Amino acid sequence: MLAKTNQAGRIVVVWAQVTPVAAGDALADLDEVERARVARLRRAGDRDRYVSAHRLLRREAGAWLGVPADQVRFDRTCARCGRQHGRPVVLPPGPGMAGGCPAPAVPSVSLTHSGGLAGVALRSGPGLVGLDAEEPWPPDGRAGLADMVLAPGDDASVPVRRVWVAKEAVLKAAGVGLREPMTGFALRPGPGQEATSRARVRAREWWVRPVPAPPGYAAAVAGDGEAPAQIQVRGA
Repeated sequence: MLAKTNQAGRIVVVWAQVTPVAAGDALADLDEVERARVARLRRAGDRDRYVSAHRLLRREAGAWLGVPADQVRFDRTCARCGRQHGRPVVLPPGPGMAGGCPAPAVPSVSLTHSGGLAGVALRSGPGLVGLDAEEPWPPDGRAGLADMVLAPGDDASVPVRRVWVAKEAVLKAAGVGLREPMTGFALRPGPGQEATSRARVRAREWWVRPVPAPPGYAAAVAGDGEAPAQIQVRGA
């Protein structure tokens, strides 16, 4: 029986380096939906990032549930069209998969990849979670991006890249991704927690907080409900 690592109210963020997909790798540890997605990606770098992030997600979710990584099951039903390309939702282990122990509560999960970095976030309890990271931006490489990111009420003194990762983390937690314009909501200071901001998206309140990441990267994690006192980060 594999050890289970979930605890009530806990958020864990794990970072890992992107590794190239080896020639002849049959991706047998991924499921049919994941393999089909990899086959549609034309650039090797995109395939490497996708596979690394999803293998990391499977490894961490499997450890959380106490099952092998290749036995973690997901539902990715898109709320708009019903196809399997939406936010991944971890399904409970099937009968006998948890080594005879009572089935553990499944975590809410989010994943991200940028440049040579892959990351996942897992949250216990009923809350949702969103994670985003951005590699270093080249000088003037994002000129004019502020007009696509900042909304009235945002702090213009905060670097745009930090605002971007915070807002994308919120949009991931909300399950809408970049379909929702970042200029449609502002980040407000959170009460009593200096590093935590609040946002209102689709008539719902969200918290968001920067998290440590490997050198050069900016990252943030977001969720609904009460912001946790601590977020465990590994691999930064």
